[in-house]
Amino acid sequence: MLKNLLKERVKAKTEVFAEYLHTGITSSKGAFYTVMTAIAVAQINFYFVNPIIVIVLVMSLISHEYGHYIFGKSAGGQATHPFFLPIPYFLIGLTNIKNINTEDKPVVALSGMWAGFMFLFMLFLLNSIHNVINPIIILIMMAFELLFNYFGSDGKKYRLLRKES
Repeated sequence: MLKNLLKERVKAKTEVFAEYLHTGITSSKGAFYTVMTAIAVAQINFYFVNPIIVIVLVMSLISHEYGHYIFGKSAGGQATHPFFLPIPYFLIGLTNIKNINTEDKPVVALSGMWAGFMFLFMLFLLNSIHNVINPIIILIMMAFELLFNYFGSDGKKYRLLRKES
């Protein structure tokens, strides 16, 4: 029974991701705003931080927010494409998700953290071959992704929702 439930959830997420790849990128105004606001965040922070680090941070933020988006859509919610606030030294992304089942809310709250962490982990593995960035920086980003998000707003939502269910 648990195996079938897991298969259904993975299938739902795969279908949402495939639908997004086929229709979301090409036909959505929201995806355009996502790209433009991510470029604005990167452009503002290029003046203050090493450009390679800014690119990695922005890509991590994009994967984090799309983690919320994909899990929210696969849970049957109405999710908007993420957008980012271009503020120097800060990376802030927002994804609005409505009408989610109560049992899926904690998973959606933590899905961004895991998506961002997995992106950084894959980058860490790739970086071990090509050595473009100091691996300590990527490890710090991974720790920051987990700790800041678990004890920050996503983690706060997760803990609150776990108490409710």
